[in-house]
Amino acid sequence: MANEGGALFWVLIVSAVIFAAFGLIFAGLFLRARRWKQVVLPVIRNIEEVSSDGQKVWRPVFRIVDDDKAHVANADFRRRPKIEVGDEVALRYNPANPTKVSAASVGGYGVAALVFLIVAAVVGVLAFLI
Repeated sequence: MANEGGALFWVLIVSAVIFAAFGLIFAGLFLRARRWKQVVLPVIRNIEEVSSDGQKVWRPVFRIVDDDKAHVANADFRRRPKIEVGDEVALRYNPANPTKVSAASVGGYGVAALVFLIVAAVVGVLAFLI
């Protein structure tokens, strides 16, 4: 029987809530990313930046044509070494705002959501069994 007033109980409950919150965040990212259009686009140029550790990195820039309008979008990621101009990259972009692009995997968000929600459920049940 659970010691519902004990410290371990509350640690497990708080942990379950935190895992559930992360699961819901990843579920939201998964659902959002599924609505974004998937495309393969060539890099049109690179923006040189400096990372937090002082290294040179490059942010690729893409040209998206959506509804017969051209948009220029900076990637939400940086690379070292840079992706060469003309090289193609698989991306998703937001149809409501085509300047927002992401190379994140939709499946990765789904798996992360599932794992966090399962762990939250297991930890929550354990709180009442210990």
